Order: sequence, then C-alpha cells, then structure tokens
Amino acid sequence: MFGDMMVEVYDEQGNLVNTAPGGKRRGLNRVPFPTRMKPPKVPAAGSLVQSPGAFTGPRLPEGTYSVRLIKGNDTYESSVTLVPDPRSTATPEDRQVQYQTALLLYGMVGRLGYVVDALVSLRDQARERAEALGRGRTTDRLNQYADRLEAFRGEIVSTSTAGFWSGEEFLREKLVDLYGAVNGYEGRPTDSQLERIAVLETQLVQAEEGFGEFIGRDLENLNRQLERSQQEPLTLLTKEAWESQ
Repeated sequence: MFGDMMVEVYDEQGNLVNTAPGGKRRGLNRVPFPTRMKPPKVPAAGSLVQSPGAFTGPRLPEGTYSVRLIKGNDTYESSVTLVPDPRSTATPEDRQVQYQTALLLYGMVGRLGYVVDALVSLRDQARERAEALGRGRTTDRLNQYADRLEAFRGEIVSTSTAGFWSGEEFLREKLVDLYGAVNGYEGRPTDSQLERIAVLETQLVQAEEGFGEFIGRDLENLNRQLERSQQEPLTLLTKEAWESQ
C-alpha cells in the first residue's frame, strides 16, 4: 500500500474531534480509538519543562461517533459507541459538567497561548529590526517596545528557566494547573474549582486587553518609522496562522 491512510473521528454534530494514522501492514490492523482531544497549545514560558496537566486533551464524552477510514480517494465509514467506565461512580450529569468545564479551560489555555506567542513574535521582530538599523531613534524605540513586551510577558507567564519546577505562579501556571486538575478527574469539578474559573477568566481578559494596547497605536507608529527607514514592518501573528502551527 502506498500513501497515507487516516482515521477520522466525528461527533454526533459532525465536528471532527480527532485523527489517527491507519496501519499499513498486510492483513488486519488495529488502530487505537482516540478518546481524547489533542493536548492544549500551552503558552511558551522560560523553560521547555511543562506542567503535567498540559499533556492530555479533554476526554471525549460518551455517545456515538462516526469513524471514517480514508485511503486516497476512497472513504469507508462506520460508527463507534463510547461508553463510560462501568467502574465509575460519577453520574452522567457529573461527567457532562466535567467535560464542559475541561473544554472551557482548554479554550482559555489556548487564548492565552495565542497572546503569548503573538507577543513573542512581535518582540523578536522588533529586536531584529533594531539590530538591522544600528544606532538611532527608531532603534531605541524598537528596543523599548521589545523590552515592554517582554516585561508584560513576565507578568503572565513564568520566565524562570526552571519552568514548572520553579514554583513561580502566574496566569499561565494557574490556568494550566486548574485545567490539569479538572481534566484528570472524570467526576464533577469542585465548587472552588468552578469559582476559580471566573477569577482566571477576568485575569485572562485583562491580559488580552493589555496585549491589545501593544498592537494599536504603538505598533502603527513603529511601522511608519520602519517604512521611512525602508525596513519591513512588524507583523502581528494572526489567530489563523497560530492555530495552523
């Protein structure tokens, strides 16, 4: 057999929830059913060491899923019914609340991830342009802009090289910890966990608004100065480009 073979899993609403590579060996092949979504896109921090809570995506809820085996131009369809572990003591209502809560936090981690990655992209571009220009007022303003972006990043993520093990807790670490705690337990989240989401949502909105200030007038003024210096403008990483990475 030549070319890729892929298994796609869709929920009852027709949304693609996961993919898995199909086998290519002659005869019967076994493909594990991906019962979790992809891991969240956790914001970059000062170290590659990640919180354990970031390693897995939300568990798929029970129900019937459509499965498509795709080989070239051929598609074969079937269905799989996902059922809860019979040993579980959690009620269907508790599992639904857990899934919705994990999904909400999953999205919040992703929102912060975009802010941080877009921030880092602008910071690095500003420093590259400053280095290319040499001394001058535009260079000074580019370096100041990059320093401000880095200072803002230090307010929302841990910049220690020890990463997760440093003990530093900013918005990123708090979000990922809460996501991991909710996602790692199939029962209903605690009241304190649900209340904490509201607090972190407020902080996340503040982070998004704070980043928004960097990509407004300041960015426009810098790009006008770069244009006069015949340098490429600073470009904002779009959400679409970030999601495709």
